[in-house]
Order: sequence, then C-alpha cells, then structure tokens
Amino acid sequence: MASFYALTPKNCRDPAVETLFIRDGFSWAAFLLPLPWMLYRRLWLIAALSVAALFAAGLVAEGFELEGLSVAFGLILSLWTGFEGGHLRAMHLEKEAGGSRT
Repeated sequence: MASFYALTPKNCRDPAVETLFIRDGFSWAAFLLPLPWMLYRRLWLIAALSVAALFAAGLVAEGFELEGLSVAFGLILSLWTGFEGGHLRAMHLEKEAGGSRT
C-alpha cells in the first residue's frame, strides 16, 4: 500500500486545489539518475554535497588505489536517493513554502 506526504501551504484558500501529494516510496528516476533528479527537483544543496562527496571518494580511491570505491559510493548514492528521494523533496518543500505536512 502506497503512502503519501500531503503538503498544504499555510495561507491556502482552497486546500483541495493547493495540496501537493508526494509519494513516499522507491523512485526509479531518482535511483537511475540521482544528480539530474536532484537538480530537476531543485534540491541544490543536496546535489552540491553529493557532487562533493563523489569527488572526494574519487580522490580517496585514487590516492589509496581502491578501484571500486567510487563505483560503490555512486551505487550507495543512487540507492539512498531512490529510497529517500520523496522524503527529501517533502522536507525541502515544507521548508521552502512554510507549509504543514499531514
């Protein structure tokens, strides 16, 4: 059974029209293309931190000659984004709009 986040702005006139529903579950788009998905959803800070972490993992992998580290980190990032993408988006929209989550 699917669950959803329901986000309603504080000063909405018609909650039936202005309420946004975000599915809380695995997102294939976020899993397959994590960075473009974050940028499309305007999760700028999380995307920048992900790029920095991927870059750092690449540097560590090159420095210690750990060939699979950057690939493993990319897979972990994809899994995390796939499973937590809806939650991240709901938290971002809640902060941005000042709405309430039900």
